[in-house]
Amino acid sequence: MLDHFIKRIVPLALAFTLSVLVTVALQSFWSPEVGPAPLRSPINPTQPKWPAEKCDPGSGTAACSGLSYGAREEIRSLKTSAITPYRITFQPRALYTDAARENNIQGRVRLKIVLLASGQVGAITPVTELPHGLTEQAISAARAIRFEPRTVKGVPVSVIVTREYTFTIY
Repeated sequence: MLDHFIKRIVPLALAFTLSVLVTVALQSFWSPEVGPAPLRSPINPTQPKWPAEKCDPGSGTAACSGLSYGAREEIRSLKTSAITPYRITFQPRALYTDAARENNIQGRVRLKIVLLASGQVGAITPVTELPHGLTEQAISAARAIRFEPRTVKGVPVSVIVTREYTFTIY
């Protein structure tokens, strides 16, 4: 039985191994150089920007999986161009209190501020505080902030921002 195995199977295995090695060597020797794909226009001007049945600009890229990369990028740019960030138009400084000045208190007060879609300042939560009325001064300065709200597709929306008021004695 062992004699039969050696006479029949071993030559077959050797022939297979040799053919695989020769194929790999020839492919690496004669294969043409593969370079980067040629650059082309990302969007075909003859195609519609997005098929209505496949994608809606507000639905995200997951719904646009049937589109080319360029069409998805254009949709993404349309979505981001429809967003305008909030813009602070006036932000007063926080004033030192006499008690803080007498006690040489210096530092930072960090506040989480809700900027409402209506253009008003909403809830204010201190993240870091300072004693002797400095936190209260920072909160009153934050209440006086004037801003233009963030808009998404032309609709104002509320945002939460973090502002920092620094108190230093010169």
